[in-house]
Amino acid sequence: MKKTIKIVIITCAFVMLGVGVGFAYNLWIEPITWLEPTEGALFEAGQIQREHENSGERGEVYIEGHGFAIYSGDIEMIEAQSNSIGDENGRERAVRTLLREAVLYAEASSRGFYATEAEVRNKIDTNIELAKKAKSQGNADSVLVFFEGLGMTLEEYFESQYEVFRREITIEKYLETVRKDFFVENGYVDYTHEIQDYFDTGEVFYNEDEIEALEEIMSVSRVAEIAWSEHLEVLIDEIIEDRNVRRGGRRYRPRFSR
Repeated sequence: MKKTIKIVIITCAFVMLGVGVGFAYNLWIEPITWLEPTEGALFEAGQIQREHENSGERGEVYIEGHGFAIYSGDIEMIEAQSNSIGDENGRERAVRTLLREAVLYAEASSRGFYATEAEVRNKIDTNIELAKKAKSQGNADSVLVFFEGLGMTLEEYFESQYEVFRREITIEKYLETVRKDFFVENGYVDYTHEIQDYFDTGEVFYNEDEIEALEEIMSVSRVAEIAWSEHLEVLIDEIIEDRNVRRGGRRYRPRFSR
């Protein structure tokens, strides 16, 4: 079975470790980082995923629309994983996460966005290197327990995620274009790279003016990012409507925007 879903648990674990999983995932995965699962729970979550993938059974179509289908087995697997680490809203989170990813990928693909072989390969290699760095610093114990439950090494896991990364990059490209247009249309300035460069280089500010300048940029950026996040939720609602999303043969209109 092709792996086309990225598990919420492992994604959130790598976000907490600082391992790159793509900025777009912050936009469609609903994190569960307030939970502190035990190593036993993470091992069980890995076993659940391994059993699901080894079975090759995805179940019946649970939700479908133009260009995509979401299967009950995938939802149940993520729900079981979430339950294993103490998340009581696992099913709702699974449905929402898979639906957001599916409609965004379908929309991105239909608009001509795609990931090249080189881009996917680079993403796999980058994630492996970052995870190895976290491991060498002793910051990856919980993730390694999850891999143990999966029956995979760190390298094997990321190599197995080719299809996941291909879809992820496709969505990222689409959202980057939409985001740029949104910022221009609303007069926002994107300070993402300036802020990221500061934290990446570890530059030290020695006077109050420089500190105040950074705080101002971050404040302005925060306002813009909140507006963009709200816009994205509306966009997802519109895509769901346009793609005639159905559940059990009936129109399905979950609302992501407020």
